[in-house]
Amino acid sequence: MPHAHVLTPLGGNTRHAYGAGRVANVLRFSALLLFSLLLAACSSVDRGVPFVPPAQRQASPATLAWPTNHYLALAYHDVEDENPDQTFVSVGTTHLQEQFAWLHANGYQPVSVDQIFAAADGGPALPSRAVLLSFDDGYRSFYERVYPLLRAYDWPAVLAPVGVWVDPPDNGGTVSFGGKPVPREKFLTWGQITEMAASGLVEVAAHTNNLHYGITANPQGNQQPAAAARRYDPATGRYENDAEFSVRIRDDVRAISQKITQATGKAPRVWVWPYGTTSGMAASIIQSEGYRLLLTLDDGLASMQQMDRAPRLLVSNDPALTGFANAVVAQERPEVMRGVHVRLADLYDPDPAKTDENLGALVQRIADLQITTVFLEAADAATPDNTQPAVYFPNSQRPVRADLFNRVAWQLRSRAFVDVYAYLPQPTNTALYEDLARYAIFAGLALDDSASNPTADQALRDHDIIQRVKAIRGQDTRVARVLKVDDGATAEHMQRRLDLALASADWVLLAPSRQTDTLQLNVLADAVQRSAAPSRAAITLSAGTDDTLLAGQMKHLQTRGVRSYTYRTDDHNPDTPRLSVIRPVLSNAWYPFK
Repeated sequence: MPHAHVLTPLGGNTRHAYGAGRVANVLRFSALLLFSLLLAACSSVDRGVPFVPPAQRQASPATLAWPTNHYLALAYHDVEDENPDQTFVSVGTTHLQEQFAWLHANGYQPVSVDQIFAAADGGPALPSRAVLLSFDDGYRSFYERVYPLLRAYDWPAVLAPVGVWVDPPDNGGTVSFGGKPVPREKFLTWGQITEMAASGLVEVAAHTNNLHYGITANPQGNQQPAAAARRYDPATGRYENDAEFSVRIRDDVRAISQKITQATGKAPRVWVWPYGTTSGMAASIIQSEGYRLLLTLDDGLASMQQMDRAPRLLVSNDPALTGFANAVVAQERPEVMRGVHVRLADLYDPDPAKTDENLGALVQRIADLQITTVFLEAADAATPDNTQPAVYFPNSQRPVRADLFNRVAWQLRSRAFVDVYAYLPQPTNTALYEDLARYAIFAGLALDDSASNPTADQALRDHDIIQRVKAIRGQDTRVARVLKVDDGATAEHMQRRLDLALASADWVLLAPSRQTDTLQLNVLADAVQRSAAPSRAAITLSAGTDDTLLAGQMKHLQTRGVRSYTYRTDDHNPDTPRLSVIRPVLSNAWYPFK
């Protein structure tokens, strides 16, 4: 016991023994008193937190069977024996061997594209813990290091080469890899691809013919994926229109399809998006050319309902076995949202240099917060005279304050590694949302739902907006509904609204109109826990002026079992709320995640 070290030196005569007894009694009384005070303190923190017996607690997702016909897709690139180069997202040969051995030992079963299609068509179900192995770009290491492993395990895999990287004669020279000259021998030959395809183990997919690079995609000169972004022409000051974009994509799809068909004797069926970035309009073209399975780089398990947007876990930074295993198991867990709301109006300045300075500060702040999501408001606040507020993207409906949304969304995605949800706070027409989807890349769309009982017309309008945005931006575009919460709303009322909204959204955010007290937080938390899908519901807090109070509210939500929450509005300039105060309770890189 801790106090034994205090008593030991007293030993010897009776007086010291008596003294030791008195000390022990005092310490025992003090410990009992401290224990009583701690019990009282714990119960006073939140008397409303229910006790759940161990037998009734939710099991860890990692211990549960996967849903039927779900599979995990892994996205590899190059494999190198020494010093794996992250320019090529390389994995060390030894690490790959360890990862394959771990998958085999832990019951993961690689499956073929034929098995996935058969399951989707009502045939035999996929095995438990099915895995789709895929290797992008067409590196020669696939033939020299991966293919022998596949034959040893008798495992199928998908190989996705870029056409123009494999075309040059294998006689020295270089290949232009994103504008960088790379030795030709870095990549496969079509002869090697023909040999492996004939084995029955290797499915050859398309990774574009010549669209694996960045194009100028906004007035500020940002380079974005050529297969998903609209080209911006600085000379004319205009973006590609729908027809020009469609011709460029279709020409590329047909070129790579012809090359793969010639090499393998069969038309390709799998499309792999460069950089994992999708486009709904491009996807429609790709599917019309015979492709059935389209692979992204999103997290999570894939299902038969996601053939046009199947997620894959990117294996990058040459992970050691522990990191790899943790990443694989994490795909089985429900997603957690930790986010902030940002107004483009707070970034914009008539001086472009000042706007750039503000953007740099925002990106750094979001990266430092280590969160998952940013809700980016693409319009100015409502005007007193009720005129249409200006927006921050090209469109045919409203005045444009500046063509800024595209750049900010891309910088947040590519530098701070967050999902960006486009948010137009005021109700507007469908055409405005379509223009937003054309001229920017974003992960999700946030829609206001201020009515307690939305009308059928509102529901139809929202459905139309969602479908049109997905048709342009991509079927993997997520939808978040923002439910405005009235004072005095009961948990039962909020639960009904939540369940209704969850039926047509990936996420639902409960957003009180002002800074809430503990009583209302408990009501919101109870509504989330009682809802049909607590793992897809979040609470949006108001930042207010007291960041210590905000941090305390986030902690309180955690005690009530709410894991996903955001706050509005973040102001990068004066560090409001203070990063040092909120990051420990907001970041998904802190407790309880790390």
